Amino acid sequence: MVPPEWLRPRGWPAHVWLGTTVENNAEATKRIPTLLDVPAAVRFLSCEPLLGPVDLAYALFNGADSFGTMPGIHWVIAGGESGGGARSAHPEWARSLRDQCRAANVPFFFKQWGEWAPMGQTAHEGFKRLHDFGDGQFMERVGKAAAGRKLDGLEWSEMPGMTAAERLAAVSPQLAPRRT
Repeated sequence: MVPPEWLRPRGWPAHVWLGTTVENNAEATKRIPTLLDVPAAVRFLSCEPLLGPVDLAYALFNGADSFGTMPGIHWVIAGGESGGGARSAHPEWARSLRDQCRAANVPFFFKQWGEWAPMGQTAHEGFKRLHDFGDGQFMERVGKAAAGRKLDGLEWSEMPGMTAAERLAAVSPQLAPRRT
């Protein structure tokens, strides 16, 4: 519950961000429209645990073409599941979210792989449980710390309000402008 005055035009405080969890496309189509009805200063999606593909254009526009925009979504966070019963996230699901965000100029933050990492991404030794998605993509259960948070070799740490240079540095620190 929020104070009624927050729901008036320009009544939502700028320091209060509002988000919703979106694990897959089915949840996206249910939850994103509700999120967009709230006049929050910053609206974000927490796509974690990522349990299936998420087509943001479909969720935002009921299947209509988005023309590369995501009106009302200011940030997307994605990540795999951790814990004892963790299920694996397909790398293509995370890539798709990243690419949709890049096309719409929406900051993307890849939080973690969770317990599972793409096969061969880590130097984890010993017995590994494997998950086969059936499309040639294998994931290995290596634990959250070993799995890390790199997607295609980069840590994606973008946030709302960052300048273009700050967003570049958040993805590729070695490319950031040097401060003197």
